[in-house]
Amino acid sequence: MVKATYIVFILLVGIGLEAVAQTPAGNRMTNRDSIRRGHGVQDPRILAQKRDQFLKLYNNPDSVQKLRFDKMNFSHWPDIHVFKRISELRSTGNNYQRIGKGVSVSPRLKTIILSNNNLRHLRFQRNDSVKKLILSENNLHRIPRSVRKLPQLEQLDLTHNQIRRIPHWMGRLKNLKELGLNYNRLKINNRTFKRLQHLTLLQMGANHLTRIPDNIDLLTHLKNLNLGKNEIASLPTTFANLDSLETLIFYQNRFKYIPPEIFHLHKLTELDFYYNALDSIPEALGSLTDLKHLFLAFNQIQTLPDTLRNLKKLTHLYLHHNQLRKIPGWITELPRLKVLGIGFNKITSIPDFSVMPALVELDFQHNQITQFPWRLLQKPNLRLLFVRNNPLGLSTPNYKKLQYIANELLKRGVIVIY
Repeated sequence: MVKATYIVFILLVGIGLEAVAQTPAGNRMTNRDSIRRGHGVQDPRILAQKRDQFLKLYNNPDSVQKLRFDKMNFSHWPDIHVFKRISELRSTGNNYQRIGKGVSVSPRLKTIILSNNNLRHLRFQRNDSVKKLILSENNLHRIPRSVRKLPQLEQLDLTHNQIRRIPHWMGRLKNLKELGLNYNRLKINNRTFKRLQHLTLLQMGANHLTRIPDNIDLLTHLKNLNLGKNEIASLPTTFANLDSLETLIFYQNRFKYIPPEIFHLHKLTELDFYYNALDSIPEALGSLTDLKHLFLAFNQIQTLPDTLRNLKKLTHLYLHHNQLRKIPGWITELPRLKVLGIGFNKITSIPDFSVMPALVELDFQHNQITQFPWRLLQKPNLRLLFVRNNPLGLSTPNYKKLQYIANELLKRGVIVIY
């Protein structure tokens, strides 16, 4: 469903934050010294050192552009109002259950990262500059209402929380383009997508979803959709109208066939059906000629339709852990294919992959192949080859030959697993 700089802040143990904010500048260093001593008891080498580095920033706050304060075991939010010039704020790995006002304090702030803090409640002040907000790995049961005070927000990541619904006010965030909601407890209905019509990226993986509402075609700008690790088995006919989609992920769902609606999505460059229950590949899949990455591993597929030879832009093809018995010769005609995974099948023979100009990684381990592809070892751009657990029946001289060649290739960075 699929990368930033960060926050820093100070927790003033044993001292009220309001009092610190009102303390004359000459007395604040004394207060910080007491904090230093208090935390030094817990970890005098790590926590105190990090705290000292942070405290020094108060000497010249206008020089700070990136404020970071991670893994300090803090449970209260510090006073950071003096840092008026920061563009990025990061505080992760702490223990804030609640943060009141005081986060979005800088008029130049563009990125806020508050991951892994056990947050349940959060309030933002209005800020017209923040574009990116990361709140992943907390304990939020709802999307904080004050997020609407960040009208220029473009990216919102709420992965790994306890969120159940999309609130109505989300529709007012007209600039929001990317929304991450993997690993939550979402319940979606027709109102959900009415509030997300501006998105280009939507991640709703691992939410135990069983169906997709009919009006999903309201997401006319959507380019990247992750619905992996759910319990979906079919699609509404309106799904075919998502003709801007480029990446579509249905990893680990309950599909027994590739839905026909997908064959209308001609801009797709990545399609993922790992870990489903597919037993065949429709010929129509060959009409998606812009595909570059195709993930069909961990299914029950038995044959490959000849129409797949039309996927001339394909660079990565993963078919391992299926029931394939034969690899057709036309696969060597795919001019851009770099990575091919066909391991853990029932294949008895393979075509001459050495003629494929772009191929650099090939995995056909755990099959029934009896002839070793010696010509592959001469391929100049080969980087990785898995051949183990096949009944190759190599004689002792041939095994020693393979061992010698593999050792020589390893000197050049080429790995052969046999």
